[in-house]
Amino acid sequence: MSLRIKLALVALLASPLFFEQAHAAAPLKSFVSVTCICDDATGQAYAKALTAALAASPIYKQVSVEEGTEKDAIRINIVSLPLGNDGSDRPKSALSIVALHQGALLHQFIETCDRIPIEQCAQSLVADLKDWDSDIN
Repeated sequence: MSLRIKLALVALLASPLFFEQAHAAAPLKSFVSVTCICDDATGQAYAKALTAALAASPIYKQVSVEEGTEKDAIRINIVSLPLGNDGSDRPKSALSIVALHQGALLHQFIETCDRIPIEQCAQSLVADLKDWDSDIN
């Protein structure tokens, strides 16, 4: 048997193993659903930034509330209350954020974000999710 045929045979036999290992190494993402009762622009911007942060996350995948119920997702509920402005031109809002998993409270906090650091607030929440849920660790 020629060297070329032997190399082709080895490559053929090795490729399924490589394919399986590549798929086995890919971590499964945890599902997250987000609801927002946000009547103000800051709350809506926060929910949008949270969606973007989840989309960029290697650990989480955002799903609809209906899908989340079927897939045992972490549920993040946001309620936004406008506070007016603090003398500057930047409106402020208080955001009540509750994270639940399997009906149990994972974390609850109040966040005050103005329009400038909203993306950082949302990215921080996504980074903290893994610390709140022992099923992920």
